[in-house]
Amino acid sequence: MNEAAYRLRALGRLTEALQPMRAGLENYERQEDWTNAAALASNLSELELMLGRLPDAVSEARQSITHADQSGDAFLRMVTRTRAADASHQSGQRAAAGTLFAEAEAMQLARQSQFALLYSVQGFQYCDWQLAPAEEAAWRKLLDQPLSPAESALSEGLAEVERRGNWCFDTRQPGDSLLDIALDDLTLARVGLRRAILAGPLPLSALDLPHFPAALNGLRAAGDMTYLPRALLTAALYHFVRGEPDLTHKHLAEAQQLAERGPMPLFLADIHLHRARLFHDPAALAEAARLIRTLGYGRRTAELADAEAALAHIGGDNYGQAGQTLTNSTNMIQQQAPGELDRQVRELIAKLPEERKAETKAIEEDLEMVIKQATSEQPNRKWFEVSSQGLLEATKYVKDFTGNIAGTLGNLGKLVLGGSEAARSS
Repeated sequence: MNEAAYRLRALGRLTEALQPMRAGLENYERQEDWTNAAALASNLSELELMLGRLPDAVSEARQSITHADQSGDAFLRMVTRTRAADASHQSGQRAAAGTLFAEAEAMQLARQSQFALLYSVQGFQYCDWQLAPAEEAAWRKLLDQPLSPAESALSEGLAEVERRGNWCFDTRQPGDSLLDIALDDLTLARVGLRRAILAGPLPLSALDLPHFPAALNGLRAAGDMTYLPRALLTAALYHFVRGEPDLTHKHLAEAQQLAERGPMPLFLADIHLHRARLFHDPAALAEAARLIRTLGYGRRTAELADAEAALAHIGGDNYGQAGQTLTNSTNMIQQQAPGELDRQVRELIAKLPEERKAETKAIEEDLEMVIKQATSEQPNRKWFEVSSQGLLEATKYVKDFTGNIAGTLGNLGKLVLGGSEAARSS
């Protein structure tokens, strides 16, 4: 039963894995088999976390620590604390998470003196916690929001995470798993990406992070679908700062497919929040806000507030300066948005069910009118709005369509038409 649950979790079929894991835990607790009970409670906490059940995840994690201490197993005492720390971190309990990570690392040193730092998944989780301030600061930079002195002095924190990632490669063992290696690559790719965003204006077309493709390919090879969305989100941001919006949309769409299949609602919240911040998508922001607040996803509370504040200044006809950094990147997106819309609508047409094939010509006419108005020096807003509505209605004909036509139309409406009207009034 436990093996079946593990395989289901690895395949991303999370809800199906829940019942066998709970049944197994109850069985071990009745037998007072604290070693297996600790391991399964910790795995159950991780599963609850992926399913967005944060209070349950924290509760199961604390229970796993109790069972691990009862067992006396040094490894389990360490790993249950890192799992509890990660659940606390995602819940927004940053200080509690830091205390648990520090305890776990002290236990790791006592258990294996030759490995002074947390490694494997545990090391990745600790680095994720350490990277959080730089992650928030990078997003604030992208949204052209002021950095506090503490946020401006993030180089030491980035250097520490980089040191840990490099240490994992320096101490690499022959039996290390594909997952462990890929997660170490992902840690170093995330350090490089945050450092680049904080250091320079966008777009960064020459940015090259070799750890990024290694992480993405490694996680695909590892076959664990519960970690792949993290790499896809990093990939989306990486291509955005390089000025490659098509690839950004592609990676976000793939991540969304995985997250919806799980379901993995915390990742869904991350995906919508990325899309909202990168493409000024109000629908994505609303969905991110709904998920973050409903789930109690405390880690993203401050980021959501930053995004809502930034996008409040980018509304309808009042698109202004969201800052030179973001403007440079969105100018590139503006140039490519018509082509992106054409690609997405062609994909939609190809997937129309037989009973809707007759709508093809009308959809093509709406597409032509939207692009005509969006690229005109004197656009007709009414025609743009009517034709855009026609395209949005057409997306309802294809179940589970993953294209972001609404987001692309939003970009055209706010960036192109708003910019044209601002230019004429100046």
